[in-house]
Amino acid sequence: MPQGFDALTPVQQAFLTKHLGVKAKSTMVVKALPVWMAAREVADQDIDALQKALRGHKAPIFAKIADAGLHGITSGELTRMQAALMDLDRAAPADRPKAAARTRAAMTQMRGFLDGNPGLALLERNPFGLTIGLRQTLGRALAQIETALAGEA
Repeated sequence: MPQGFDALTPVQQAFLTKHLGVKAKSTMVVKALPVWMAAREVADQDIDALQKALRGHKAPIFAKIADAGLHGITSGELTRMQAALMDLDRAAPADRPKAAARTRAAMTQMRGFLDGNPGLALLERNPFGLTIGLRQTLGRALAQIETALAGEA
């Protein structure tokens, strides 16, 4: 149950902030892992569709690519991101700042992967006419998580 500043209505919070300069750090803990997992589910559906298309061709290289999936082009960023979010969501209040810092580091690595991995561009330009929106989907999730972490030290 919200306490302190978070227990007030938005109108009350706005009044206190405007007239008294009161700004309280949120005492509500936002769970970040569900945001990431929802995005991963969409990304996984895109990859599953591409894998099915690849397996529909006789060339052995297509089957190899299909078997590797998204993890085949990462260097552990997905695993580190999910582990950091799990730690963050499980962290005791006193441990949240450290967990938030680890999550931000994992997010930086994930953004680097999304922005710089040439394999993602190839997936997006696949010859099967499939829409692969990994960068947009996962990028939006990262932005949501960053907003949720804005109040954390």
